[in-house]
Order: sequence, then structure tokens, then C-alpha cells
Amino acid sequence: MASDAAAKARPKREAKAVEHFTIETKEVDPDDLAIKAGAGSKLGDVENIVFKIARLNAQSDELKQLHRVCFGKPGVKTMIKKNLREFSGFVADDMTAEKAKKLAMVLKNDLKVIKGMLDTCDLSPGGTKAEAAARLVDFLEAPHESGKKSLAEKAGQKRKAAEKKVRLWPTPPVSLAARRARRAAAARRAAAARRAAAARRAAAPTHRPPPAPFRWASAAPPPRW
Repeated sequence: MASDAAAKARPKREAKAVEHFTIETKEVDPDDLAIKAGAGSKLGDVENIVFKIARLNAQSDELKQLHRVCFGKPGVKTMIKKNLREFSGFVADDMTAEKAKKLAMVLKNDLKVIKGMLDTCDLSPGGTKAEAAARLVDFLEAPHESGKKSLAEKAGQKRKAAEKKVRLWPTPPVSLAARRARRAAAARRAAAARRAAAARRAAAPTHRPPPAPFRWASAAPPPRW
């Protein structure tokens, strides 16, 4: 009876509601990721530009700022190169105003970064800062081939030349026995040279011949003192 009374007097626990963990997903605007076609060729269709983009780090200042100029934002690390290869020119109703805005954006960078962006686009990096920035914006309005020699072919030729040189003049491995034989041959040559030098010294006369008597150069008799 006492145990029943104690059980009735004990307060009951209140059951707490279980909170489930949920991951909030942010809706992505499809228009925000769409890359519209411009008036030029895709950067991914220009061989030299593809070669240069592939050799750069996605987090380099050149690629990040070039992405910002092309799309108005720096871009995600894993998408910078892909987006740049899809870029084919500025798209705007008022192209003059758009180019002026892009030019101001480019001029905010250092001259070194601007020259790096020009080099990435396979353009000449020469000129003043204003000239370099204007050249970059004019090119990005409608990207196109620069007409320069293929960098991929040039790199392939250098690689083949280096491989051919290695095949023509290989460096054979030298064993321990060969090294010992070379040292022994060098020691024998040195000993032979020492013996020949000793023989030449032994055959040489021990005393020098007496000097010739002094003669006056003139025909007149020597003076008497």
C-alpha cells in the first residue's frame, strides 16, 4: 500500500517534443548562373587562351579579376575556369555604357594584374595602364583569335626535342667495378708518368758545361789597364 501511494505521489515527466535537424537550401536563381552568348568566340574555342587558363591557378589575381570583368563578380573557385571558357563577349542593350563601366572596373586593378589579364587573353601587355585597360575591354567585347602561333604545339615541340636529346645522349649507369677500374687505370698512368720523369732526370748531365770565353764585340784590341 505504501509503495502504491509513493508511486501516485511521484510527479510524472513531461515528454519533450523531438526537434528534427533540417538543412536549409537556398534557392538559386537560374538566370544568375546563365551565361548569355556574346558577339565573339567563346574563350574556350581560342586555343592559346585555353592553354593559358589551364596553366593558371583558379585563385590567381588574373583569373579572379578577369572573371569579375566578364561577369561582374569574382566567381566560385571551382567554376572560374569553366565560366571563363564559356564567355563570348559582353551582352548589354547600351554597349557604350557597358564598356565604360567595364573599363572603370579594369582600371581599379594594378598594372601588373591588367597585364596578366592581357597575357591570359593572348594579347600584347605593352602600353600605359589606360591603353592596356582599353585594349582588354575592346577584346572582351567580342573575343577572337589573336593569330599567334599555337602555344600547345610550341610546348609539344620543346618536349619532343628534350626527349630526343635524352635518347641520343643517355647517361649510362656506372657500376662499382667500373669505377674501381677507372681509378686503377688513373693510378697506373700517374705511376708511369713519375717513372718517366725520374728517367729523364737520371739521363740529364750532372754538371753544366763551362761558359764560353768573353769576346769583345768590336775589332779594336782590348785596352790595357
